[in-house]
Amino acid sequence: MPRVTVSLCMIVKNESTRLARAIKSARGLVQEVIITDTGSTDGTKDVARRLGAEVHDFAWNDNFADARNASIEKATGDWILVLDGDEYLDPSEDCRQVSGYLEDDLIDGYLFGWKNTHPHHTGRPGRKLVLFRNKEQIRFQGIVHEEVFSSIEPHAMRILPFTVLHDASPAADQAKNSYYLSLTKKQVLRSPNDARYQYLLGRHYLRERSMVEARHHFLLASELSSQRPSFALQAALALLRLSVLLSPHETEGLLRKCRGIVAEHSTDPEIVFHPQIDLLDSLEKMSGRPLYPSESR
Repeated sequence: MPRVTVSLCMIVKNESTRLARAIKSARGLVQEVIITDTGSTDGTKDVARRLGAEVHDFAWNDNFADARNASIEKATGDWILVLDGDEYLDPSEDCRQVSGYLEDDLIDGYLFGWKNTHPHHTGRPGRKLVLFRNKEQIRFQGIVHEEVFSSIEPHAMRILPFTVLHDASPAADQAKNSYYLSLTKKQVLRSPNDARYQYLLGRHYLRERSMVEARHHFLLASELSSQRPSFALQAALALLRLSVLLSPHETEGLLRKCRGIVAEHSTDPEIVFHPQIDLLDSLEKMSGRPLYPSESR
């Protein structure tokens, strides 16, 4: 038995064709698999049991955080790895090496790289906090787009050189968008000053081609940089990419806002390793107006 143990916790529904891939991808790292099923009708639970997983039912209540927390409460490992049914650890990487990082008493959470591998998906790679200590105070928050990030101190997070792969098609993402949009609207009513949820709501409206609503929520998010500055930054970047919606004055102001957020929050872990920071230079070039023409950057 390893000195530090890891539990894989997943919430799933009708993932019988992909569940084995996810579980097997983590076999070298985890000693326990907890599957929380939210209403499968395709034999998902049978697949999980055949693979040695502990299976629990959860009555769906339109709250992803509740389901996640019900799942991790069953875990007995020192650390928890969270994957979705359409995610898996990159098989080209040796996940057994992750164990070497888990005895650092100063760290409570690790971010992995995250990449969609579907051939028709155009999204940019990102990062996701998928591995964290099994502590009572670390719990998921948010009825949708749930995360544990807010319950871990920034200084207690690190990025690891490992990758979670995701293979959802654009069509599958679009099919879920209206449901996620409705839940995100509810979450924004609960947390109107949360930059993350304002940004995510704008993104859902964008997928629905509701450009006026998308612009409105991106603008709101861009003004809310005090708590989750990376999402204010992402909102401003989203607006810059939609420059057809902006006046030249607004474009210049958003470029300055982006650089200001980066400068003010230079030690924020979501800013320091933000995968879209490199977009600023290209967006400035497209605008034709360098932000700091007298400085070399």
